Amino acid sequence: MYLEGKGFDAIARTLTREGCPTPAQVIGKKNAGLYWQGTSIKKILTNPHYVGELVQGRQTTVSVTSKVREEIPREMQIITENAHQALISREDFEAVQQYMKGRKRQQAKPKAKKHLFTNYLFCADCGKGYVCGNYYKHGKHVCSQHSVKEKELIEVILTDIRSSAEMLNENEIMGRLEVKTVQARKQAEKQMQLLQRRIEKMKEQKTGLIRLLASGTIT
Repeated sequence: MYLEGKGFDAIARTLTREGCPTPAQVIGKKNAGLYWQGTSIKKILTNPHYVGELVQGRQTTVSVTSKVREEIPREMQIITENAHQALISREDFEAVQQYMKGRKRQQAKPKAKKHLFTNYLFCADCGKGYVCGNYYKHGKHVCSQHSVKEKELIEVILTDIRSSAEMLNENEIMGRLEVKTVQARKQAEKQMQLLQRRIEKMKEQKTGLIRLLASGTIT
């Protein structure tokens, strides 16, 4: 399928639609997803195990305190050829690698656009993102194709804000602010009175201690 021109996500959608179990489902993971992912397709297409090679040391951790892994150059990997029966031909595997490199050079990855409503609005049908990721990744059998233009959403929200602003009564707002100001002033005055009483009490204690010191009762 890849050599025929299908991309990772397109192949993933095909496998999901045909009901093929995902790798996580095959090994019985508890949190196994229901749908194939393009990243899984890429891993399979670049995995030399399918041509009969046993490859060890393909990745290493950055440090003992980090779980981040990085690829090790092929010349430093431990490779055992013809370790098991091949599932695909060496010719097909190498053709895929070359085709993948060519497509990577041709396709400049565009910068992801940050939408105004990202993490605030979600698909009403499946609960995924504002631009339904389930449909674009897995196709119409997972969720329907639908969208709302950002410009239209902005206009709807601005119309609501303008409508609310027109309904506001200036006198009512000033009245509410005045009530809050009076309450804040009363609270501040109450706090000041408490502090003043504490100061007076400390002054009395100080006077008493000075008298005891003058009479020689304390040193």
